[in-house]
Amino acid sequence: MRLKLLAIMGILISPLVIYAIYHAYLYWPVVIEGVVDHKTVLGVRDGVVFEILKVAPHGVWFKDKEVISFLGNASLDPYNFTLDGLIEVLESRYDEVYCTISIRTRYGDPVNGLKPGETLGYIADIEYFDLFKLGSKVKVAITRASRVKIVKIIEIIGVDHLYEERKSSHNNTTFRV
Repeated sequence: MRLKLLAIMGILISPLVIYAIYHAYLYWPVVIEGVVDHKTVLGVRDGVVFEILKVAPHGVWFKDKEVISFLGNASLDPYNFTLDGLIEVLESRYDEVYCTISIRTRYGDPVNGLKPGETLGYIADIEYFDLFKLGSKVKVAITRASRVKIVKIIEIIGVDHLYEERKSSHNNTTFRV
């Protein structure tokens, strides 16, 4: 009787243990280190994704030409370009706005099968666009469940090598800019 009870409990509990282990595997953070190669702002309208602008070492390109009129006196230097004041305009023109930060990996990315030195565009919330400067050394976390979405910013070391620490009110991550 006791043996049957233990067997039944084992049968009932083992799926829960397997699920807990699988869940931990899927959502355990994987750290990606590298250098910001380029970045892109994307907008979604009626279920279609549009590239709005791209910032790369050679310049800033606008696919949505109407956005240019909202720039004002913004710098078009790719290393200093920011979305100051543009986020609200973009969010009024598109259903959803987000960015991709293309990171040239230092040690590769085991989740996406990248070797050291290969580049992949990771999805990030639009409010983080200005934190990632071209050429900055970054350390971010992704998960196997999210694969290409940055779930946490661990560290950003700007190209000017100033080490000013500040706290993000979004997720209490320390940034070194």
